[in-house]
Amino acid sequence: MNKPNWLTLIALAVVGYGAFFALYPRFSPATQWNYQLDRARAINRAHEITKSFGLDTTGWDAQVQTRRQRDDQHTYYLRQQPLPVVAALLPSLLTEVKLHAPGKDGLAIVQLTPQGRPFRFCRERCGDNIQIDPDPGGKREKEKLEEKAAPAGQPEAPPNQALAESAFKSFSGAEQPLFAPAPQLTRDRQNAKFTWTASFNTDDRLKLLAEISVRGEQVREAAFAPNFSEAFQQEADAYENPTQRVLRAIMGVLLLPLSIICLFLFFIGWGNGELLHRYALLSFALCYVLLVVCNYFGGYLDDRSIDVSLNQGPLATLLRLLVLALVMLLFAAPLYLFWASGHSLAARAPGRRTVAFELLLKGQLKARYLWEQVAAGVLLGGVLAALPFLLKTLPYLNAVRFGIRDSYSQFTAPSPAIAALTNEHLFGVFLFFSFIVPLLEAYLPRWWASLAVLVAGSIWLSGEVYFITSISAALLLGGGLTAIYYAIYRRFDFLAVLASALSSLAVLQALGLLVQPYPALKNSGWVVLAGLGGALLVALIGVWRGNEIPEATFEPLLQAANRVERERLKADLEVASRAQQQMLPGEPPRLPGYDIAAICTPSKDVGGDLYDFINLPDGRLGIVVADVSGKGVPAALYMTLTKGLLASVAEEQSDPGNILREVNRHLYEACRKKVFVTLFLGVLDPATRTLTYARAGHNPTVWRSPARNATELLRPAGMGLGLNQGKLFNTTLQVASLQLAAADTLFFYSDGITEAMNAKQEEYGEERLLAVAKQTDKLNAGAALNAVMTDVKAFLGSIAPQDDQTLVVVKVS
Repeated sequence: MNKPNWLTLIALAVVGYGAFFALYPRFSPATQWNYQLDRARAINRAHEITKSFGLDTTGWDAQVQTRRQRDDQHTYYLRQQPLPVVAALLPSLLTEVKLHAPGKDGLAIVQLTPQGRPFRFCRERCGDNIQIDPDPGGKREKEKLEEKAAPAGQPEAPPNQALAESAFKSFSGAEQPLFAPAPQLTRDRQNAKFTWTASFNTDDRLKLLAEISVRGEQVREAAFAPNFSEAFQQEADAYENPTQRVLRAIMGVLLLPLSIICLFLFFIGWGNGELLHRYALLSFALCYVLLVVCNYFGGYLDDRSIDVSLNQGPLATLLRLLVLALVMLLFAAPLYLFWASGHSLAARAPGRRTVAFELLLKGQLKARYLWEQVAAGVLLGGVLAALPFLLKTLPYLNAVRFGIRDSYSQFTAPSPAIAALTNEHLFGVFLFFSFIVPLLEAYLPRWWASLAVLVAGSIWLSGEVYFITSISAALLLGGGLTAIYYAIYRRFDFLAVLASALSSLAVLQALGLLVQPYPALKNSGWVVLAGLGGALLVALIGVWRGNEIPEATFEPLLQAANRVERERLKADLEVASRAQQQMLPGEPPRLPGYDIAAICTPSKDVGGDLYDFINLPDGRLGIVVADVSGKGVPAALYMTLTKGLLASVAEEQSDPGNILREVNRHLYEACRKKVFVTLFLGVLDPATRTLTYARAGHNPTVWRSPARNATELLRPAGMGLGLNQGKLFNTTLQVASLQLAAADTLFFYSDGITEAMNAKQEEYGEERLLAVAKQTDKLNAGAALNAVMTDVKAFLGSIAPQDDQTLVVVKVS
C-alpha cells in the first residue's frame, strides 16, 4: 500500500491549478462568448419575443439548449476577425428555446444570441428538425428555386408588407440601418417571404440576410442568415479539418472489438464463477443514480430535445424523470458490463488498483485509504486541467485552433453547478481505466502493457474535452492526459483517477462560468469551486481521522473470497504435516560401531519422501529411503501406506528382495498405477559389517571408502514399486551385497538432493554429491550430513527447493 507524499502532491496542486488559472484567460474561447443568459432569462426573453410577434406563449412548457454554430462556413468566417457588428449578429453560440403549447399541437422556437437578442423565430411546427444554424447559403437558396405559384384560377392574396416591416424593425433592432430599405419578396403557396439584405463595403465575403415570413396576419418566421460569396465558400471548404471525425471514426472502430471482448470475458467469467457480481451491481447502482441526478439537473432532456409537452407540475416532473431513467439505462448498461469484466481481471492480481472504489461501494467511509485516493485525485486534477493550456504555449501549437467541447451547454441548464460535473469525458475515463487498462495489464507484460495503454489512450482521450484542428496535436494531448492518468492509476488507485478527472473538469467548467458577465453564471462558478474545495477538505479530514485497513484487503479478491477455505485447508495440512513428522523416526538408532544421522525436509507443508529404520527378526537393521510420486497430501497418504506395508512385511521377511516383491504386490493392488514409489532398501548386519541392498527405481546410494580412496554409486537394477503386478518387477529386481570397512560412509538420499535446480537452470547432480562425500572422511555422520545439505543450499542460492530433500548418512566407526 503506497502512502501519499503530501508535500509533493500539494506542490503539484499549486503549480497545476496556478498554471491553469493563469493560462485559461489567454487561450480559452470562453472569454470571448460574453454570455448574458441563464435558463430563466432565456425563457423570459423567448416569451417576450414570441409576444412581440403576436403569439402569447405564457404557461407553455419550455426546453432550453445552448449550442455552438456547426455550419463550417459560418464557423470559419467567425475565426477570420469579422466586423464587430457582424460578429454580434452571427454569434458562435446560440441558445434555442422550444416552447410547447400544453395539451395542444403548438410549437414555437426562439434562438437567442449570447446577449439575449433574437436570432430566429419560428411558430407552429415550421420545422421540427431545425438545426440551430440554418444553412442559408445552400438550403434557403434551394427553397427559393422550389417555391410554387398559387394554383391557376385562384386570386393571389396581397402580401402583408406592413406586418413584415414592423416585424423586421422589431427583430433587427439597432442594426436596421445596415439593411437595404426595400425588401425582396418571394412567395410559396402559403407564405410571403420578405428579405432585407445588408452588404458591407469592407467585407465582400458576406451578405447578411434578414428574412421575415408572413401568412395572413401572422408572422410565421423571422431569422438572420448569412449568404457567403462563392469564393469564400470554396476557401472555407478547403480549410475544413476532419480531425474530430477521423478520431471519432477510429474510436468507433475500436469500440466494436472491445465490446465483443468485453462480452466474451463477461460470459466466460460468469461461467467460471469469477465474476464479482456484488461489486458489479453496486457499481451499476451508484453510477446509474449519479447519471440520473446529474443529467436531470444538467438539462439532458432539453439538451437532447426530448419533448415533454405538459404543464409544469408534479406530473411533468415525474414524466421527465421516467424518460431520463430509461435513457440513462443505455449509458449505465455499458458501465456495468465493462466494469464487471474489467474488475474480474483486475481482482486476480495482488495489489489491485480497485480497492478504494470497492470500499466506496461497500460504504466503508471511515477507511483512510479511500480518502487518501480522493484527496490525491483532487490535488492532481490541476495538472490535468493545466496540461492542454501548457501545450498551447508551444510554438508548434500556436496556429492550431483550440476549443473546449460542451463547456457552454451548462449555461442554460436547470443547475449550471451540477451540469459542470456532467461530461462525456468522465464516461470515457471510467470505461478506459475500468476495462481497457486491466485487460492490457492482464494479458501483456508490464512494459508492453504500459506502451499499449499510452497508445490506446492517446486515441481514446484525444477528443473528449477539447476540440483541436490538428490530428497530431490532438494525439499529443491525448497521450499527455493518458500518461498522467496512468501514473495516477499506478501510484494510487482507480478512484484517484476518477477524482482527478472530475476535479479537472469541474475547475474547467467553473472558470467557463466565472468569465461570463452574467451574475447568475458567476455565482454558479463559485459554487463549483466551493464544492471542489469542500470535497478536498472532507477528504483531508478523512485522511486525518480515518481508520487503517488490513493488508489482507489488497490480496486478490478471488483469493480473499476463498480465504476461509484456504485457512481450513492450511489447518488440515498442518495436522497432516505433524502426523507425517511423527511417523518419521524420532532419532536414528544407536548401533555399536556405527554412527547414523538422518533428515527429511519437505518442499511443501506435506511431502512424499520417506526414510525409516526397520528392526528385522534376525537382529539386522533395515535402512529405507523412498520417494512417492506427486506432492502434498496425496503423496503423504501413499507414503504412510508404504511405511505400513514395509513394517508389516518385515515382520516375516528379512531379505531385501523378498520384502520389496511383497510390498510391490500390495501397492499395485492399492494404487492401480495411479502412483508409484521409488525406494532403496539396505539391510545392515552389524556383526559382519555386511550391507545387503536392493533398489526399486530409486537414486543410487553413495559409498565412500577412504581405505580404497574410492567413491562409488550402488545401482543394482530394479523398477519402481506399484508399476507392475509382479512378473516384470520380480525378474528385473537385483539384490547385491557389500562388505564395509572402518571409516566407510553410506549416503542414502532422494532426488530432491541431486535434482535441485538453481537460478541458472543447473542441477546439483551426482558429481557434486560425490565430491562432497570425498571431503567427509574425517567427519562423523551428523557433520557429513550437514556438509551435504549446506552445499546443496549454497548451490540453490535464493531459490527455494523444488522437491522434498531426504538424506540418511551411515558411518562405520
